[in-house]
Amino acid sequence: MRLTYAEHAWKRGTEAMGLGETSKIVLTIAVEDSLLRSTAVAPGPGGVGYELARRHGDVTHYVKFRSADAARAVEQELSQQTDAVRSYRDRYSGSWLVQVWQKDVASADRWRFELQELAERSGGSYDGGEIVGGDVWGPSPLD
Repeated sequence: MRLTYAEHAWKRGTEAMGLGETSKIVLTIAVEDSLLRSTAVAPGPGGVGYELARRHGDVTHYVKFRSADAARAVEQELSQQTDAVRSYRDRYSGSWLVQVWQKDVASADRWRFELQELAERSGGSYDGGEIVGGDVWGPSPLD
């Protein structure tokens, strides 16, 4: 991770507040592309978000396309290798995504490289993956 910040002098008269001579204002936060980054799945009460995400496996990958036809063609091709695949339109970006789950974390890198290659061949892009396996942390379910 890389953090870029600017140091900004405090207003006159605030030196006595014990905050130092400058404040640090964050400009950018760069996070490396890695399967070990924080998951986009919200934990929710008792980790329900993770439990729902794990229905098909411990790792999920995303391949992005501009058209529904391209996404559906890749979904059909991948459905011959796994039954844990779906395509849908992302409501935020408007792109079409193919989401692929895999059971084990050990083969995550192999899937990642295969999906990158498939995306390039099909006119899309590999948009990353995330590990949703492991311990669930957060609040306990309500009784």
